[in-house]
Amino acid sequence: MFTRCGQQGRYLRRQDIPLQEAEELASDAVYEGFVYFRDRGLLGGEWTEQRGQPLFEYFVNACVLAFPNVYRRWQTRVNGWQDVRLVDSWASLEHVATAGTPEDAVVEQQAANTAFAALSEDSRRLLFLHDQGYSHAEIGELLRLSPRAVEGRIRRARLSVRRLPEEER
Repeated sequence: MFTRCGQQGRYLRRQDIPLQEAEELASDAVYEGFVYFRDRGLLGGEWTEQRGQPLFEYFVNACVLAFPNVYRRWQTRVNGWQDVRLVDSWASLEHVATAGTPEDAVVEQQAANTAFAALSEDSRRLLFLHDQGYSHAEIGELLRLSPRAVEGRIRRARLSVRRLPEEER
């Protein structure tokens, strides 16, 4: 599932999942995928036989789209915020451009770490959640902010990184 999510640009920080909880995550992803499939695919008219995508494939893709949110909710519940290492997750090699040499990737990772370390804890948390694919509304719900406030804070965090002197980035 992590590979399928990564192929769609939805990278997740993997951690060991006990078998029983993995089954629960799979069930939740299938349920949410079904809701997505029903609401958007069938009732919303996004899936039709004429478009050529088999019904089974559309349903599996709906489950893959649902999985990141299910996994992040589980991860937050299991770990709590204090255990999520934001800097390491933000600058993991999954998020660094892989084009070029390994040395280029290391330099880019170090630059990301430095820029990220210059931000406040709140800004790091907001950017991390945004990077993980959470919507502004979802982030607002988690942090007890309005979606508009989340949008503004993310914009200001990005601007503060851009304002850093070139040597510090």
